[in-house]
Amino acid sequence: MDTMGTVYRSLGLYDAAIPLVEKSVERRRSIFGNEHLAVAESLNHLGQVQALKAEYDAAEENLRDALAVRRDLLGGEAPEVADTLTELANVMTQKGEFAAAEPLIRESLEIRRAVFGESHPEVADSLEELGLNMFDQGDNEQSMALLRDAVAMRRETQGDLHPALAEAINNLAFVLSY
Repeated sequence: MDTMGTVYRSLGLYDAAIPLVEKSVERRRSIFGNEHLAVAESLNHLGQVQALKAEYDAAEENLRDALAVRRDLLGGEAPEVADTLTELANVMTQKGEFAAAEPLIRESLEIRRAVFGESHPEVADSLEELGLNMFDQGDNEQSMALLRDAVAMRRETQGDLHPALAEAINNLAFVLSY
């Protein structure tokens, strides 16, 4: 059910995805209890699809629950924790709570640096997210610096023809236009 819900989410069929992922959370909880990585995975997936449907309060609640379980079971330096922090930051951004999103993005960045090193596509993802967050908060100078770092890192790690580089350049150009 979790896999099918994720596939439906990928296809943009959010209304079909939500009941499947909700059922997955329910079943996984009945089998494993609340404190299990499989439950956290389904909660994370549910929060993602709820965010895509602009159900931000529900998404935030499920992502916070997933984050708590992942932190408890995996510790503070796990890629899964960084991923959930990023999803939660995206929800806070969609809610217009840019200052609340910032520490989540910064923590995700630090985890990714600790896990992957200083130069990795996931570190570039976090730099880009933080750069956009700084723009949202009105700090264009820091935003430009972070986005330039992300562009350079993407060139280094993914090459000149990667779509993620094009997106990073586009984000930098957007901030430079202000």
